[in-house]
Amino acid sequence: MAAFANLLLAGGKPVIDEDNLDIMFEPVISEKPGFTEWPPISEESGFAYSPGWGVYYYGNTKIIEKGGALDGYRSLITLIPEKKLGIIVLCNLGLTGFPEAIRAEVIAREFGGPGKKWQIEILAATQKIAKMFVTPTPPDDAKPAPLKPWKYAGTYTSDLLGTWEFSYDKKT
Repeated sequence: MAAFANLLLAGGKPVIDEDNLDIMFEPVISEKPGFTEWPPISEESGFAYSPGWGVYYYGNTKIIEKGGALDGYRSLITLIPEKKLGIIVLCNLGLTGFPEAIRAEVIAREFGGPGKKWQIEILAATQKIAKMFVTPTPPDDAKPAPLKPWKYAGTYTSDLLGTWEFSYDKKT
């Protein structure tokens, strides 16, 4: 990832024409920051999409980033071309604002931003999103519906598992 960041920041041997890099990072769709864009992204910073990247500004400095997530992990790569600075955060937890918290802290240190305030905002946003995905705990007196395994008896076919059969015998 560091080599990739260096490539994009023109720190290594160029393999992508500089004009194409400029196009790749040029905002083409302006967007209002939503609930998944966290500090330092704000109304003041603006937010836009370039071909494949998010783009915003800290003061007059363009910041480019791309995040990703699947169950169990998150990633964020942030590039600040003017400073030849790349921030890469990989973590093995899906619902977390950790990558954005690290990115915000580095930007706060680099530019003198309100780091502590940003951390509080990112934590609150992370907790809000986590609540959206939490399964409510049933009350202690709740009883699960009785399992009826005979309803699942039959032959099943799957490209992955092949053909298999489930049978049920009330005697056992």
